[in-house]
Amino acid sequence: MDNKHAYLIIAHNKFEQLAFLVSLLDYKYHDIYILIDKKSNFSAEVKNKITKVAKESNIYFSQECTIHWGGYSQIEAEMKLFSWALESNDYSYFHLLSGVDLPLASNDEIYSFFEANPEKIFLSLVSEEIALKNRVDERVKYAHYFSNISSRSTNNKVIRKAISLYRKLEITIQKALRINRLDKYRIEVDYASNWLSIDLESTQLLVKNQALIKDIFYYSVFGDEIFIPTMINKLNLQHKIYSPIRLKDQPEDFQGNLRYINWWDGAPHTWTDSESDKAQLLFAKKSGHFFSRKFDLDKYPSMKSFILELNK
Repeated sequence: MDNKHAYLIIAHNKFEQLAFLVSLLDYKYHDIYILIDKKSNFSAEVKNKITKVAKESNIYFSQECTIHWGGYSQIEAEMKLFSWALESNDYSYFHLLSGVDLPLASNDEIYSFFEANPEKIFLSLVSEEIALKNRVDERVKYAHYFSNISSRSTNNKVIRKAISLYRKLEITIQKALRINRLDKYRIEVDYASNWLSIDLESTQLLVKNQALIKDIFYYSVFGDEIFIPTMINKLNLQHKIYSPIRLKDQPEDFQGNLRYINWWDGAPHTWTDSESDKAQLLFAKKSGHFFSRKFDLDKYPSMKSFILELNK
C-alpha cells in the first residue's frame, strides 16, 4: 500500500481561495485537515462548497481554536493539527500550510519527491545574524504575559503604543531580576519559518512532548517561528533536516521548507500579477520549491490561471 500524506491547513479568511487550494491538493494519496480560526465567519455553505471540490482526498474541518497573532494560540493550532492527523493515520509526511499558500508543482511531482526523500524535516532555518537582530532568544528567555494581545490586534494608535510600552517594561523588569527561562529548560533557541513538512517519527515526538512544549512556550511571543526548530535541537533531530542552509532573506535563497516566501519585498510580500513577480515564482519552481505564499486571488484573479499552468 502506498503511503499517504496529511496536508494541514490553517485558514482565517479568503475561503474562495481556500477552495482553490484544496482543489489543487486533491489527490489519491492526500488527506486534508483544515483548521479554521474560531473568530472567522465560516458558514456551513462555505464548508460544503470547499468539500465538494475534493474528489479523491478525504477532507476534515475543525473550528475549535481561536488564533491570536503572536500568541501561544498559534502554536496550539499547529499542535492540534499534528495530533488530529496522527489520531487518524500514520502518514509518512505532514505538510503545514496557510490558507493563502498555493502549490507550484503537480501532486504527482510533489508526492514523488517526498516519498523519494523519506524521514526528513523540511524547514527554513534563519541566519544567526537575523535571529540576533530580531532578538529571538528574548521571545522565550522572558515571560510575555497576555501574549495573545499584540499591537496588530488593534488600529488604535494609543492602544498600540500602550501595548508596546508594556512589552518593553515587561522585559526591563525581568532583565533587572536576572530572569532567564532558557536556563530552566536547558534549551537552545533556534529560528525558522513555521510552515514546514515533517516526517512521521518527528511528528510523533512533537506530539508526545506537547505538554513540555506548552510549558516552555506558553508565555513566549511569536513562538510559532521558534518552537519546532528549538524542539528539534532538544530532541536531537537535527540530522533529519533536509537543508541546513540558513536564510538571509534574499531572492536567491533556497528555502529548506520548499516554500518560496518573499520576505525581502514585504513581511511577507503578497504576490501580484506583475511580470517581475511571475518571474520570481518561475525561478522558485525551477529552484525546487513546491509551494509559495502569500497569494490574494481576489485582488489578482489572473494569478489563478498562472498557478494552474505551474501545476501541470
